[in-house]
Amino acid sequence: MAAVGIGIAPVMMARVNRPVIVPLLGDSLGLDPMWISIVFGVSAALEILLVLPAGTLMDRYGRAAVAVPCALLMGAGFLLLALLGTVFDGGGPTLALVALLVPSLLIGVGNGLGSGIVMTLGIDVSPVHGRTTYLAWWNTMLGAGRLAAPLVVTGITLVAPVAVAGAATGVICVAGGVWLTRTLPRVTPSGSTRRK
Repeated sequence: MAAVGIGIAPVMMARVNRPVIVPLLGDSLGLDPMWISIVFGVSAALEILLVLPAGTLMDRYGRAAVAVPCALLMGAGFLLLALLGTVFDGGGPTLALVALLVPSLLIGVGNGLGSGIVMTLGIDVSPVHGRTTYLAWWNTMLGAGRLAAPLVVTGITLVAPVAVAGAATGVICVAGGVWLTRTLPRVTPSGSTRRK
């Protein structure tokens, strides 16, 4: 449980940081709040479209088939957000919109692929007897990730631009994905879970 929690906590951090970093970066790029809202809306719509395919992938190919791409794509999205936010800074509203929209779509794809993965993994790594106690520990570990996320952003933005906070979130999330690549195949179902 601890091994899987270490890998999935960065995904929780990324989910908490997205509604903080994206609007802050959009504002620093000079985007109108309307366009920032549109970016969020388009990204959320993409996530919703991926809920059913994500469940199918998890059912057929195992937990790692969605958890690892979820973490890696979200991490890559945050890294791209930091890169484009730095490169396109001062480039006008069109480039600012591109700098926010493209990475947000990538983050949305990753998050959509990870629909339901957190609680599914919690059940996978909990024994049948005393499961509620183990799930309480699981939620506590993930809660620590949720609480740490805004602290990371706050600490970084005190001394550096918000793009750096995005890059830090991306690095943490990619590291979580790499960790899950090694951990999940050993402790969770890796093949089809469909009944014959």
